[in-house]
Amino acid sequence: MNACTMVEGNLAVAATYERPRFHVVDGGLDARPASRPVAVQPCSTLSPRTVLVASACVLAVLAVLFGGLASRQAVFDAALASQSRIEVAVERGDTLWSIASAHPIDGMSQVDTVEVLKSWNGLEQASLQPGMVLSVPA
Repeated sequence: MNACTMVEGNLAVAATYERPRFHVVDGGLDARPASRPVAVQPCSTLSPRTVLVASACVLAVLAVLFGGLASRQAVFDAALASQSRIEVAVERGDTLWSIASAHPIDGMSQVDTVEVLKSWNGLEQASLQPGMVLSVPA
């Protein structure tokens, strides 16, 4: 049985981990001196199997996340390289979002299309001025 016991004076507490409960154990005054508690070796709260299963789960989640990021990056790179482009003049009230909506890229979200527009046109920010000429997907 995997248990921890703490005794001080006539009080004793045993914690068991198969069934997480505390049991009061009758220690009696003559069992231990009241002046110093008896320290018992600390219990391990995680078994090696639990640590192994938790590690495997964390690694699986990380693999899924990095796999998703890698595939998204591949689509983004393909769009940058192979998409034909045209030039449009920015008009009053235009935003990158509205331009991305009017010129979508197949297989990409509108958010990703905005990022492609920023990359193609060397834009650090999303602010546009009327009269600017932008390269957009054809």
